[in-house]
Amino acid sequence: MSADRLFQPLKVGNMELKHRVAMAPCTRFRASDGYEVIPLAAKYYAERACVSGTLIITEATLISKQAGGFANVPGIWSQAQVDAWKLVTRAVHEKGSYIYLQLWSLGRTADPKVAEKEGITIKSSSPVSLGEGFATPKEMTFLQDTCNKRTDSYGGSIENRSRFAVEVTQAVIEAIGAEKTGIRLSPFSSYFGMRMKDPLPQFIDIMKKMDALNLAFLHLVEPRVLGSDDVETTESVEPLLPHFTGPLILAGGFKLQNANEYVEKHKDRDIVIAFGRYFISTPDLVFRLQKGIEFNPYDRDTFYFPNEGENGYTDYPFSDEWKAEQAN
Repeated sequence: MSADRLFQPLKVGNMELKHRVAMAPCTRFRASDGYEVIPLAAKYYAERACVSGTLIITEATLISKQAGGFANVPGIWSQAQVDAWKLVTRAVHEKGSYIYLQLWSLGRTADPKVAEKEGITIKSSSPVSLGEGFATPKEMTFLQDTCNKRTDSYGGSIENRSRFAVEVTQAVIEAIGAEKTGIRLSPFSSYFGMRMKDPLPQFIDIMKKMDALNLAFLHLVEPRVLGSDDVETTESVEPLLPHFTGPLILAGGFKLQNANEYVEKHKDRDIVIAFGRYFISTPDLVFRLQKGIEFNPYDRDTFYFPNEGENGYTDYPFSDEWKAEQAN
């Protein structure tokens, strides 16, 4: 099967991507105690941006200390954190590639011990705990009815549950522009107590509202992955696709063959396929896709590994074919 369409250029927002393969956001727990990405992160991201015109989406990054509750994850609220990220963005841009920061607020998934140590008040859509070992959160707002039990204008109906996401997205657009803004949705995920009984009506509503905002992209996660594990499912995000007309990023258990098949099947859509775990283990993943070279196997034990060393981070090898091409 030809992989040509996967490697055709595509305009996404103000980016001129040279192909339709992106790096999905992958939490690594390798930031400093001050929530700063470590200097080695510049090498890590630059390696995966080595094929010019690649879109990199960073690991989830806390918008404020009060949004946290995990140790060793990066933030973006202090000047020191911004300066640390600048090293990363500069390294990616020097490769001729693009990088987006994924913003994060933990809510009820926060570790109570970390939250107590950091003086964080755990907040979610409603005071619904995840169970033993998790704190009862202060009410805020969220999309899914599994945790949003509000009865005000931010809960109780599909439209109300969509409201907060729309308002946050509008605020980001006002700050940086729609052409630099995207949103990521996981309609079928049951991770951390999510998964509505019927997620389609809720997510169709939010996608229609996001479509009206002219975002750079909307990122959907297929239900084939739960956390870092593969799962069997007959469900798909396919019924949602018509409700957002802009560029789509699809993630969730893709390999070369089904990535090719997906973009070929949707020739009338601007679709980018995002890889996560194999992008961790394969810095030249885009090159290997082009050449039909197998990916490096990944070491799951080093996915979430709080230290500042290269183990499982920047010690995965480039292919011999890539090395030979760079030597010429």
